[in-house]
Amino acid sequence: MRVVLERAAAGMAAKHASAAEIDTMVDLNAQIFAARADARAASAINQDFHRCIYLASRNRFLLASARALNNALMLLGPTTLDDKARIKTVCQQHDKIIEAIRSADDDDAGAAAALHLETSLRHRLKVQHT
Repeated sequence: MRVVLERAAAGMAAKHASAAEIDTMVDLNAQIFAARADARAASAINQDFHRCIYLASRNRFLLASARALNNALMLLGPTTLDDKARIKTVCQQHDKIIEAIRSADDDDAGAAAALHLETSLRHRLKVQHT
């Protein structure tokens, strides 16, 4: 469900995001990478990054749905941002989402967001089974 919501939000953000919102995404992504030694801090900043995408989508339904889903996902346990290599991958994927939004390419933004979420899911499932 999160892949569906995030794909839609990134696609809509590509149509509606302001330059200031895109700058904020870039800044938040840099903060995530800078906090790579502190998984809890990186996770909190990551939440802000994704919320920024939803806000830039200008769609209250998507924002409310994402909030409800994220609250439920907290039951899955700790963050997947638990190692520096993982954070590097996350930040690279965020860069691709940001560039697609900056280019106003809604298809690429949605695809980049979906790939990012699918990668995160794979990581979570791998960690839970090891």
